[in-house]
Amino acid sequence: LFQQARALEKANNPANDAEMVRLYQQAAKRDHYKAMLNLSILYAHGIGVAVDERKAVDLVERAMKMQSAHAYYSMGVFLQQGVGVKKDKTAALNYFRKAADMGNKYGQAATGENIIRAFQQQPEPIRSRGKAIGRQALECALSQDLADAGHSLGVDYLIVEKDIPTALEYFQKAASLGSKDSLFRLYFSFDRGEHGIPKDPKHASCYYELLEQRRADPNKRFPDIDQICPLSPLLLPH
Repeated sequence: LFQQARALEKANNPANDAEMVRLYQQAAKRDHYKAMLNLSILYAHGIGVAVDERKAVDLVERAMKMQSAHAYYSMGVFLQQGVGVKKDKTAALNYFRKAADMGNKYGQAATGENIIRAFQQQPEPIRSRGKAIGRQALECALSQDLADAGHSLGVDYLIVEKDIPTALEYFQKAASLGSKDSLFRLYFSFDRGEHGIPKDPKHASCYYELLEQRRADPNKRFPDIDQICPLSPLLLPH
């Protein structure tokens, strides 16, 4: 039931929405936690059903009782955005941290980004110690192939730390996983020669070609990016 519903969801045809919801509901009745979580999103956004934020929250709570790590992340998102519950950023962070501790890559990324943001303006050595914890959380998410985590690390090293080699390394990793943001950042940086990165039209063109491929195919990945668009050894961390 779940696989049939997922197939309809991936087809992205509104004509199939009612059947998709029915299949998810049948799977959720049989305690399929992934069906519960996907169905909660449909209720939260009114896809195939009328918007019902209370039902969305109830489904996530059911999945949490089954110890689904992603359910804790989903509840964090609901609390952060005030979907079906009162907006509470502190509580949201607690749920993100719970999801992260259970190994959920989205929870790890959300936790890491929030920790880095919280310690950004602190005096040293508190700042560096705190940011190191946040980066470690993002590294955990990146190790699970979450491209956004790599992009976030790249932005922090580029904009805040002014560590260009490390930033480029993370953008390259995120780009290999299909991050449009990182591909654009690499293209733009070499095209304009910004942030101390030497202008390089050939490299810019290479990344732009990959960006176009990614735009045409949301599932496109570039595991061989280091061969297609290799970074100069001078631009990598030593």
